[in-house]
Amino acid sequence: MLVKGYGNLEITNMLNIQPGTVSTYKKRIFTKLKVENIPDLVKIHLEFKS
Repeated sequence: MLVKGYGNLEITNMLNIQPGTVSTYKKRIFTKLKVENIPDLVKIHLEFKS
């Protein structure tokens, strides 16, 4: 959802979870993949997709 451009609030509403949960998992994803921002996450997504 992050790679598709959805924001934290949109993700929160779609999954019916707390905003803090989205933030926590977003931080965990960034840490695990060693990225600092969404464009870097998109690059990784595109690399795996090819």
